[in-house]
Amino acid sequence: MKFNLYIIFLPLLASCIHQRADDEAEKQVKAITPVQVTTPKMGAMYDYIELNATSSFLRKETIKSTANGYIADINISIGEKVRKGDTLFMLKTKEARAIDNLGSTQNTKLGFTGKIPVLSTKDGVVSAILHQKGDYVQDGDQLATVAEQNSLVFLIDAPFEYHKYMGLNKPCKILLPDGEQLEGIIQSGLPEMDVSNQTQNYVIKALGGDKLPEGLIARVKIETEKKNNAITLPKDAVLADEKEESFWVMKLINDSTAVKVPVALGLQNEEAKEIISPVFSTSDRIISSGNYGLPDTAKIKIVK
Repeated sequence: MKFNLYIIFLPLLASCIHQRADDEAEKQVKAITPVQVTTPKMGAMYDYIELNATSSFLRKETIKSTANGYIADINISIGEKVRKGDTLFMLKTKEARAIDNLGSTQNTKLGFTGKIPVLSTKDGVVSAILHQKGDYVQDGDQLATVAEQNSLVFLIDAPFEYHKYMGLNKPCKILLPDGEQLEGIIQSGLPEMDVSNQTQNYVIKALGGDKLPEGLIARVKIETEKKNNAITLPKDAVLADEKEESFWVMKLINDSTAVKVPVALGLQNEEAKEIISPVFSTSDRIISSGNYGLPDTAKIKIVK
């Protein structure tokens, strides 16, 4: 009877062992993680600050009435570009208007129109029209405002601790909301602080962007530090603990295995991180995608 039980039990045991081996093999297959890899780069590494900036016209020409009278014609509209010498308004004096009331025949006999053109004194863009056709204005009244397009700048408020980075004529980058990037320089700084928030106002001149409107909010990147021969990795290739006190990368030791390598960081920005130690070569392969949650030694599969 015992012999018969052994005959029944042994095949069952063999089947269980075989199934367990299959399960382990399946787990190993499943543990292979698809990843993408990158290599360290050597080159210039920048650190910078970013500050909000608002576009503004530094020079605006006020168009004024040159006589007492009525506005007979307005030849401009807001946003229109004008050139120096263009007729913006046409005034008609009180006397000419009185003659008009006598009738066209009498006006023709006198040969007097009483129309006085108001000309633009600058090239620019009309930013405001302050009167309507038919309004009575006096000599010196403001009629419109023309902003000089080439006087467009970006104004930033920088905390005083950034003062050492805000050198005059220092280059910077202006990031527009649509993704366009302009080169700029720090043109000047106002010699006073905002008492409430302890910031200083600086003027950034954009090299280009002549058609930008006033009041546009952008970001200005100003370099604070630079290393010419830094070893860097993309931001996503460097992992950190929850407190961001320890950092590491997953380095490939062959085509199918990656190991955890602790690293010390230097300069950092939104695109890359400088690796101070250990010293990587530009041929080392580092996981850039799929590295999150991998154990110290992990089986991987490189994908593109």
